[in-house]
Amino acid sequence: MKPMIIRKHEEGFILIHQHEHAKLSGDICSNMNKELFLNANIPDVVTAVYEHDRSWIRLDPQYQVNPDTHSPYSFQDYPLEEKIIAYTQGLDETEEINKYAGLLCSLHYVSFFDNWSPPESKSFIEKEKQKQVKILAELGHVDRKVIEAHLNILQFCDRLSLYVCLNDPGVPKNKEHEWYREGISHSESINPSGNMPIRTSWMSDYEVQVAGFPFTDEFETWIRYSRVSKEHVDSGVIHAEKIKWEDQRVIFRR
Repeated sequence: MKPMIIRKHEEGFILIHQHEHAKLSGDICSNMNKELFLNANIPDVVTAVYEHDRSWIRLDPQYQVNPDTHSPYSFQDYPLEEKIIAYTQGLDETEEINKYAGLLCSLHYVSFFDNWSPPESKSFIEKEKQKQVKILAELGHVDRKVIEAHLNILQFCDRLSLYVCLNDPGVPKNKEHEWYREGISHSESINPSGNMPIRTSWMSDYEVQVAGFPFTDEFETWIRYSRVSKEHVDSGVIHAEKIKWEDQRVIFRR
C-alpha cells in the first residue's frame, strides 16, 4: 500500500505521490541561491533532495484505506514497522547512488524521531547513526557546519514542497495547514531578509509567494496529483490503474 500526501476536498481527497513531492523538493533546491550551500558539494545536496523520498518507490501499486480515519494511508499514519523497513531500503539505495546524499538523507530521517519515539524505531536510529559514522570516515574531513547547512537546505526544500502539497491552491493564509500559518519552521538561517522564518502564501491558483526569497530568481515547476472520490475510498482499496493524474502548475514568486 502506498503512503501519500493527502488533503481533503468536498468530493473526497487529493492524492500526491511521495516521489512527486521529492521531485518538487529537488526543483526547489536546484533554484536556491548557491551561497547558501557554502560553496561545497552542491550537486550532492541537490541529489539528496531529489532522492530523499526514494523509500516509497517499491511499495505496492494500490492505496489502502486507514479504517480509523476512513481516508487513504498518508505518510503520517502509515504503519510504523512497514515505514521503517521502507526507510532503511531507501536510505541504503541513496547511499549507493551518492555517499554524501546518503549521509544527508540519513540525518534527515533520524530527525523524525525523538526520545519519546516507539521502541520499534530504536534499532533503526542506532543503525543509521552507525552508518553516518561510517560514511563520514569514508568521505574524509567534512566541516560539520557545512553538513548542518546542507541538512537545513534539504529540510527547507522538503517543507516548502509539503506546503504546496498540503494546501489548496489559492487558500487564504488563515485557512492554511496549521504547520505553515507562522511560516516555514527552522528556515531562519536560509532567509536573506533576517533572522525570521520564511513565510509563504498562495497568490493565485498557481503562484506561491515566498517572503524571504532564497532563490536566484522566480521559477516555474509542476506537480502531479489525483482527485479521488469518496466512493472510491469507501471501497477499502484504491487500485492504481483507476487513478487519473493531473498536472498542477506552480510558480514561486518574490
